[in-house]
Amino acid sequence: MKINERIFYLLEQQHKNAKDLGKYIGVNPSSISAWKNEGSFPSSKYIVGISEFLDVSLDYLCTGVEKTKSSLSKDCPTQDRILSKDEFELLEYFNSLSSAAKRDLLDYAQYKVFQNFKGSNVPLPRAKENDKIQERYSPLNPEDSDDIIA
Repeated sequence: MKINERIFYLLEQQHKNAKDLGKYIGVNPSSISAWKNEGSFPSSKYIVGISEFLDVSLDYLCTGVEKTKSSLSKDCPTQDRILSKDEFELLEYFNSLSSAAKRDLLDYAQYKVFQNFKGSNVPLPRAKENDKIQERYSPLNPEDSDDIIA
């Protein structure tokens, strides 16, 4: 994806519009239209402002790859999509935990997913583990915090 395509993709994902971007960086609407319709690219003097408006790093805006302190594995599916602020924050917290604390957090997340899907006809996200998850969490009482958090 080229930078101009990424800009419009991010605008759409964030429910923002080109007019507001133009006001923010001081560019007239016809220039922004040219980025989209004619495939031209923004001048480098606008890149910082665009990244601020879209709340993404310069690395991500220019290359589509987010460089972070956290190292994501090459097999990680999140590298092909944009992480939301909440997802990124959760990942940062997760990466700062000990191995045991990570396991606890994953267990709790699994419980919360089960709680959301319980009673619906929608399969759990990782269908191959449905039986194991249901066996583990079905007897738990959500009102009893001792059942949920050890």
